[in-house]
Amino acid sequence: MAEIMSGIECAFVARTGTDAELKTGQSSGKAWGTVRAVVGSGDTEQWVQIVTFGEGAHALLEGLQKGARVYVEGKIKLDTYTGKDGTPRSGLKVSASKIERLGEIGMRKPGVKSQGDGARQASTAAGNKRNCQAPAGGGMEHDDSVRPVVR
Repeated sequence: MAEIMSGIECAFVARTGTDAELKTGQSSGKAWGTVRAVVGSGDTEQWVQIVTFGEGAHALLEGLQKGARVYVEGKIKLDTYTGKDGTPRSGLKVSASKIERLGEIGMRKPGVKSQGDGARQASTAAGNKRNCQAPAGGGMEHDDSVRPVVR
């Protein structure tokens, strides 16, 4: 039985630092993909190379762009390589078995046009009204004490 990648099992939330690259192996013809992501922030920030293989690679990474928040599960290991300048280097690499996009709601949802399409201006103007009125025939009133959950 072939081992895909030895390493320690991990699960984390990260923000992609590059657009995903979808590829097909030259000799094997099998699909695979990669994306770089950052975990943590400030002094605890750590860059990770995320790779995924097989049939699901394109489905997991398709349309994944720089700045997207993702939840990743897989196996992590320290990878050593030689840099372009000939210097030995090392970095974390994750062979992902699961990649889920997070926070794709509202304007971040796939297929939603950018903010310059005029709809944003209309919704902002409507959203600036602090007091919502009940529709004709009754309904619920706006409650300023209810706040959205922001993560």
